[in-house]
Amino acid sequence: VKCNILKIGHNFYLQQVGIAQGNKLSPNLCSLYYGHLENSVILNFLHDGNSGDAISEPEFLMMRFIDDFMFISLSKKHALNFFNRMRRGFVYYNTYMNDSKYGFNFNIGDNEQCDNRLYRGDDGVTFIPWSGLLINCENLEIQADYTRYLGITIISTITVKMHSSMKYLRSKLCHYMRPKCHPIFYDSNINSLGTVRLNIYQAFLLCAMKFHCYMRSMPYSSISKPELLHVIKKTFRYFISLDIYICDTKNYAEVLYLYYLSTYFIKQGITF
Repeated sequence: VKCNILKIGHNFYLQQVGIAQGNKLSPNLCSLYYGHLENSVILNFLHDGNSGDAISEPEFLMMRFIDDFMFISLSKKHALNFFNRMRRGFVYYNTYMNDSKYGFNFNIGDNEQCDNRLYRGDDGVTFIPWSGLLINCENLEIQADYTRYLGITIISTITVKMHSSMKYLRSKLCHYMRPKCHPIFYDSNINSLGTVRLNIYQAFLLCAMKFHCYMRSMPYSSISKPELLHVIKKTFRYFISLDIYICDTKNYAEVLYLYYLSTYFIKQGITF
């Protein structure tokens, strides 16, 4: 943990402050640090009756993933109080809000606009991006955030080994699909059936794009059609195996239907 050595040019440097970024302990330590801030300061602020602005618990929802906070309230006043408190920062923790990353979906009265930090769909519906999610500002339905792919090529987002195998390809596709199987995308208590279907479609669409990019980077001589079909079926089955525990009966039937439909088209033959 304390022996991180960096090579810059021809010189080697020993890190003396903090731990290496990307270390397995980093997110856990960061979460503990912000957890102490949340429990000791922020929650006290939200429930402090002496301030005259205490917020009753059913009226708000505060979430945190590592150092990313999300606050949802039925009251614009309470949301504004939370925003102003976060903007002041926390001197004791040496923690301050990043002025280039925060956003909100209401006016705060001083002509400050954050519309550029919201995502607006073609239908005019606005979403707040948060920790890889898009949260619908109208009904709080949840979608995956694919906006980071806008304006770039998919191949620039993947890492390919020089001598890639079908086993490597299968592992990469399954690794991509795993976070897309989170229950929040397919829970009918959160999302409508249409949004559940959209989440399934988008996950497999991007997976297919990545699959295509991996295939273009592999030597053609190492590609065989049976192996490709096996990789595709394995990816579907991996998705099904994860979702069987998280989908209710109605939504799981949708996933299962998609799987068998895809299997049918695979059996009809695919040309490359």
